[in-house]
Amino acid sequence: MIDQHAKADRGISWAGLAAGPAAWGAALQVSYAFADWQCAHGSRPTPWMLVVALVVAIAGAGLSWPAWAQGGGSTGTRRFVAALSLMTALLFALVIALQLVAALVFTGCER
Repeated sequence: MIDQHAKADRGISWAGLAAGPAAWGAALQVSYAFADWQCAHGSRPTPWMLVVALVVAIAGAGLSWPAWAQGGGSTGTRRFVAALSLMTALLFALVIALQLVAALVFTGCER
């Protein structure tokens, strides 16, 4: 039986591959869903949703990091998936960060 602490030390190789795109997709859909509501009520929850999505994407990268950083003990496939996952999560974190900057500059109600 695998010790849970040892399993956590190895990381989750695919975490960023799931978390990054899922966080971006969810944030994008929620941002579009709240667009009319934001304009009608004068409230701007979109930047806060994007901050949450950014944290989720970075957390996915953080979970993939140990699986990639563990050099000698991991198999080639697991390390490749971890590297791909880490890069994917960081790419989507960058995309979310750029969306966050845009959400801070524009209200979404410009005509």
